[in-house]
Amino acid sequence: MPTPLSKRTKAEVMEEYNKLLENYENLKMTARVIHEPHSLQLLEKTKDYTANNITNALSSLKTELDNTLHELSEKLLAETQKLTEMQEACELSKKNLEVQYHIQIAAETLQNLINENENKKRELERELLQFMTKVEDAKEKVRREWSREQEEYEYATNVKHKRGEDAHEEI
Repeated sequence: MPTPLSKRTKAEVMEEYNKLLENYENLKMTARVIHEPHSLQLLEKTKDYTANNITNALSSLKTELDNTLHELSEKLLAETQKLTEMQEACELSKKNLEVQYHIQIAAETLQNLINENENKKRELERELLQFMTKVEDAKEKVRREWSREQEEYEYATNVKHKRGEDAHEEI
């Protein structure tokens, strides 16, 4: 609070003068900023703003935000459902691949068994052919022996018979 002039010292007056000068400079700078085109445009733009207008705008923004959040929530749920479906599809594909892998292994095993069976069949056919050849050779040998024995028997019988006839003729 200012004191009467008569009771103040020169230092106090100078101090108060400096404060007033500083306030004057601040006010001058503020007046300059206020009168700049940007500041004048801002003041013109905001002169129609009222608490009611701002409240209505905020309420409208809140409604829009709620609607946007609701839409995003629905989209997120839909995408989550898609993700779940994709995970299930991946799992089914994985199981299908496992089945196909096991089928492939079974097919390869079956092919190996078929190949082994074919090899054994060829080996058995070869052995059978060798056996049949031996049997035929043995049969042929037995026939020849039998034929030779029969010829010997017939010859011996004929010789005996002839000797018997010759002996009978001689008698």
